[in-house]
Amino acid sequence: MAEYVVTVGSEVQVNTTPDLDYPSNEGVVGITAQENGNYLVLYGGNNPANGGTDYYVRAYDEKGQPLGAPTRVPGGAGGFDSMSDAFAYDVTSLADGSYLVTHVQTQRGSGYFISAATFSAMGQLTGNRSFAEASENDIQDVAAAGLAGGGFVLAFTERDQDTGVGINLVTQVVNASGSAVGPRQTVATDVDSIRDIDLTASANGVEVVWTDESAETRTYHSRLLTTSGQAQGLELLIGSTSLAGPFALYSGPASVAALKDRSFVVVYPDADGSGTLAQRLDTHGQKLGGEIVVSASGVQPTVAALASGGFVVLTTTGDHVAQAFDANGIPIGGPTTVDPDATSDHAGFPSMTYVAGLSNGGYAIAYTNADTSGEYTGQTSGAATKVVALGFTDTGTAGSDFLEGTSGADTLSGAGGNDTLQGGGLDDFLDGGSGTDVAVFSGNIQQYVITRAANGDLIVDDRRPGSNFLAQPARPEGTDRLHDVEILQFAGTDFNVSGLNTSLVGTSASETLSGTVLSDSILGLGGDDTITGSYGEDTILGGIGNDSLNGVDGADSIEGGDGNDRISDFGAYADNTRQNVLIGGLGNDSIGGSGRLEGGDGDDVLFGQRPQSVRGFEGGHDNSILAVQLLGGSGNDRLDVDADFEQQSQGGGPNLLDGGDGADTINGAYEEDNIFGGAGNDTIWGRSGQDRIDAGSGDDVIRTGYDGFHQIVDGGEGRDRFVLTGAQADYQIDRAGATTTITDLRDITIVDAMTTLTNVETLVFSDGTLELQPSGSGVLRVGTAGSDLLAGSTGNDTLRGAGGDDDLRGGLGNDDLNGGLGNDTVNGGDGNDTVVGADGNDALSGGSGEDQLFGQAGNDTIQAGLGNDKLFGDAGNDQLFGQAGNDTVFGGAGADTLRGDEGNDRLFGDAGMDTLRGGAGDDQLTGGADADVFVFGAADVGQDRILDFTLGADRLDLRGLGLYAEADALSAATSDAAGQVVITVGAVSLTLEHLSIAQLQAGGDFLV
Repeated sequence: MAEYVVTVGSEVQVNTTPDLDYPSNEGVVGITAQENGNYLVLYGGNNPANGGTDYYVRAYDEKGQPLGAPTRVPGGAGGFDSMSDAFAYDVTSLADGSYLVTHVQTQRGSGYFISAATFSAMGQLTGNRSFAEASENDIQDVAAAGLAGGGFVLAFTERDQDTGVGINLVTQVVNASGSAVGPRQTVATDVDSIRDIDLTASANGVEVVWTDESAETRTYHSRLLTTSGQAQGLELLIGSTSLAGPFALYSGPASVAALKDRSFVVVYPDADGSGTLAQRLDTHGQKLGGEIVVSASGVQPTVAALASGGFVVLTTTGDHVAQAFDANGIPIGGPTTVDPDATSDHAGFPSMTYVAGLSNGGYAIAYTNADTSGEYTGQTSGAATKVVALGFTDTGTAGSDFLEGTSGADTLSGAGGNDTLQGGGLDDFLDGGSGTDVAVFSGNIQQYVITRAANGDLIVDDRRPGSNFLAQPARPEGTDRLHDVEILQFAGTDFNVSGLNTSLVGTSASETLSGTVLSDSILGLGGDDTITGSYGEDTILGGIGNDSLNGVDGADSIEGGDGNDRISDFGAYADNTRQNVLIGGLGNDSIGGSGRLEGGDGDDVLFGQRPQSVRGFEGGHDNSILAVQLLGGSGNDRLDVDADFEQQSQGGGPNLLDGGDGADTINGAYEEDNIFGGAGNDTIWGRSGQDRIDAGSGDDVIRTGYDGFHQIVDGGEGRDRFVLTGAQADYQIDRAGATTTITDLRDITIVDAMTTLTNVETLVFSDGTLELQPSGSGVLRVGTAGSDLLAGSTGNDTLRGAGGDDDLRGGLGNDDLNGGLGNDTVNGGDGNDTVVGADGNDALSGGSGEDQLFGQAGNDTIQAGLGNDKLFGDAGNDQLFGQAGNDTVFGGAGADTLRGDEGNDRLFGDAGMDTLRGGAGDDQLTGGADADVFVFGAADVGQDRILDFTLGADRLDLRGLGLYAEADALSAATSDAAGQVVITVGAVSLTLEHLSIAQLQAGGDFLV
């Protein structure tokens, strides 16, 4: 016969120094628990500086032992830190394992705000934020509930201070980062009073309960909200209490809990306030069945969900009394006195006991204990906590029995015979006794981790992750301890574990060693060993020699040791919290598997792949695949992640690939990778996904991914090359300081086709390369195949127009500008610029500074601007203007027009029938091949020299000097000391070098 067993733990004092001078300030105001069984107690304590009340939290493990010292709850983040201005304290658990404490804080006459402080799993303060701080309304109460997806929802009351009429119940959702999401939602309004808010959250939504009080009656209400804080069900009247009743004054508010099946239960005082009722609500927040009588004489009820699927209600009579129920509201066992010394405060009200369900099937309580000083006998002076364990005990007979546990923590003893024991939910103890006994588990063996304790007992740990979608709990069968059990049955398959040796040690010879279904420890020692694990979490050491090691299933730890080892482990994990660790050691090792792979010394090959599965329910796959970690170590290693690898999780993180020292080859996955090349000339391919690549020192080659790319790349030291799949015109390239940003312009479906580069010297395209200038204060921008406007900064910029009729503006700084294909307009601006027109009929201008301008192909117009510039027309019929400064102008091929303008310029016509005009200043003009024209006018003041005037081919245009005929020119000509022709008109002088007056006279026509 199974017997229900309740075990009440010892009392543990929460506050370390109860205050006997102000005992009324000491007391518990809340408790909450996490999924791992730890819990947090919130309580008040005296502030010796002002006699007021401070509030503290303290964390405990599932056995009721403190995890650290108390931590004070701060005042509101608005800067008010006096607890006399704070009230309505509440505590709840958050999905990330932390805790939240909320309270209302006044703003010294200017309204109210809500303070929300977060605490770590150890109970240490991690943050403090304020909400509703802009409200001038009278906030009277606040409560919070953590949401499964992160963050929490606040529920609070507001009364307008101006009118003083009406109270609203308002909600506000806060995300995991602590920021309010969306507007506030009003879910209830009342003329008289809304107070004593309590709320809880499930995957279906948030259930909020509150009290409404009139002159004669106190009523209890509930409403189901979405996880966004919006009302999704009708407001329900749960129950009422007559204020004329003898116990109504201290009967207490309503309390609500979310059960495992996503339904809810509300507990509340009965009609005259002397007892407690419960009402179950379905997943839509509607009443499910009738009222349940919890206690005819217990007041101040609180409720908590149990891991078994039921719930427990705490009430106060003369004692603190607990009553457990199953999920259908049927009582389990009778009432249990969990604290026999219920206390009252100074006003005579009984103190409340707060309760939180624990993952082991029991629950924790926190309450205010009695004063022992004699001054306030029976009244409060401190806070205390206890842990209560629940379960069933069943014992078999001398025959062959079938014993089945419950959803709680059970103890099953088979006694004699060949017994079959099935523990059920939570953490059970199964003792087979004599005979050949079988322990039955519902899942596949790969979903469990089986180890042997020091006394020989088997520990079977259920690692199933649970399913919110299927409303299935994580680890449904808990962690069971098995004594004198010979056979384990998983999903109908038997495994004989009697006498299994889980520790094997080889010799110096070459051997074959095999593990068991348990978690084994196998040491190969010397020789070329073949070692195979099995279902458990195995530890395998190959030792010296060229070993072949295979972990099979489970999260295994394998090390090859010395030698060229082959290690593989692609099997299934029991859950997504542990993974393989595979280490090669010395030698050229080959390692394949999932989890963490380390090559060690030598030229290693590492191949990362997802496990066969992470076991979910019914032997299926859980979509929480762990990322892989590949660590090459020293040597020239190859690291490769299976192309089909997908993390499929929202918490697994990116893959880690670290080549270490040596010339490594690293290939990432089609997912997010963090890749480190390390020292050496590495070849890195991120494949697709959001990759972060740090190539390290050496001359590295880095390739883009298939999908465009979403990569952040640091080339590190050395001359690094980044290889792209398209032509230069397929990308927009921008540079700001040391950072180059590449945007893929091709029509491909990607989320964010952008790569950010630092410390990369060369871009390699399908149609050529682009050298990136050393990083400075400027930007690098590359246009598209269309017509772009590219503007530089105040630094040394690099602008590339690519295709189209582009407009490039360098601005300040020593810029490098190239128009590319098309008829471009390129302006260097201030600074010593390099300006290239490239193909097309371009318009180039240097601006101020000593610039170099190259027209290249096309009929270009080039204006040097201020400074001593160099102009190159190159191919095409170009127009080149030196403008101010001592310029050097080269026409290049084609019929060019060259003007020196101001300054002492040098003009070279080069090939083609060119026109040269020096302008003001002492200029040197060289026509080059073909028949050229040299032009002079009255404004061309200076002493110019023509270095290659050829009679019969070249011509002088002196019409600007008033000389129209050869005779007029000869009359203005004289000879210099070298006998060369010098023609002078006013302040304008030109010398025809290597040519005498006699030769000029005999040469025929020389004017245009």
